[in-house]
Amino acid sequence: MIGVHWMFKEHPRLASARLRGRIPFGILERNGLIRSGEDVVIAAKHNWKAEKVRKHFKKMVMDVCDDHFWNQHAPHYKQACELADVVTCNSLAMSDVIKTHTGRDAVVIDDPYEDEELPPSIGEGVLWFGHSLNLPDLDAIRDKIRYPLTVVDSSNYTPQVLDAALKACRCTIIPTGIKQAKSANRAIRSIRYGKYPVCGHLPAHEEIGLGKSDLLRELDFAMNEDTTNDVLSLQRAIRERFCPEKIAKDWWRVIYSITH
Repeated sequence: MIGVHWMFKEHPRLASARLRGRIPFGILERNGLIRSGEDVVIAAKHNWKAEKVRKHFKKMVMDVCDDHFWNQHAPHYKQACELADVVTCNSLAMSDVIKTHTGRDAVVIDDPYEDEELPPSIGEGVLWFGHSLNLPDLDAIRDKIRYPLTVVDSSNYTPQVLDAALKACRCTIIPTGIKQAKSANRAIRSIRYGKYPVCGHLPAHEEIGLGKSDLLRELDFAMNEDTTNDVLSLQRAIRERFCPEKIAKDWWRVIYSITH
């Protein structure tokens, strides 16, 4: 077995910690392929010293799932990508950002879904959920939403609160802003819950057939039409690509490639 240390995998409030840490790590561990150890570090985020981490482990993977190459954290991400044996990321758009700022070719590994697939259901109102840092995207259109809106952000999030909100809503809304390198994890989660996600423009959304129409017009459609068949079609489209076992295999290929 290969000893792997997956940074930030124990932070339950971070979607990336679950999707890019705890879920794939757990699958690989249960299959006897990896264990906790110091052969490989899967590094992520910031506020840690890249040189110190690199020296402590035999091999280093830098996983980039947020575009911080434009702010005060840019030097850290550039250095970490330079020091890493392999750079990974969560979307094709993010791989382009990494290439532009570091010259490195990143391996794209999708975020897996984490929920059981529920049948389509039509509840009431619109749900926005996500990290509070993404609230400006919602605030930019909040006054134009003509339907009851529920918000679950970092201030009121618990797994139970989000579970109840997803089951109760008619649709979710995922507006987007200038950051176009994000994954489609919130849309995927909505679809797994049997809800139609009204998505803003984002390359990762468009890859699964969403985010190509005017957001508010799409919201009117979702709130006033039967979206059952649309949701069933979306569930079929994501079922294999974002399967946790498939994503774990993608991670295993990266880990194996730098240790053999």
